[in-house]
Amino acid sequence: MINVANYLSQDGLNVDLVSATRNQDLDYLVSDSVNVVHFNRSRVRYSLFPLLRYLKDHKPDVLLATPYRSAVIAGLSQFLSKANVPTTLRVPVTLSNERFYTSPAGLSDQVLPKILSITHRRADSLIAISHGVKRDLVENFN
Repeated sequence: MINVANYLSQDGLNVDLVSATRNQDLDYLVSDSVNVVHFNRSRVRYSLFPLLRYLKDHKPDVLLATPYRSAVIAGLSQFLSKANVPTTLRVPVTLSNERFYTSPAGLSDQVLPKILSITHRRADSLIAISHGVKRDLVENFN
């Protein structure tokens, strides 16, 4: 995401890089022309309400989210905020190979595949990083 944000900002676009958690080890990679917004949450799941406020206050032109836990929060935020923000979700892994899908350990692991299916269907577009990931999305999360 940092590379995408840097590239878009070089083209003169105003880019906000929104991060649920704070990882200062990566801050040096972000171009000065990118506005970094840290929600400073311990886990991505706790960033739902800060993202809702961000969408309401900033009304971005587009929302790009990756990986899947961020995509869930982005999809839920878009729906709950009633913001008309085009949302693109990037899927970097074969989700059906992930632990939550193959051997769910708790309630959140059991619910996550269903939520992913809903958020992926509601997204304006999906970016699958390979044909295998695309096939997995169509077969298991459609």
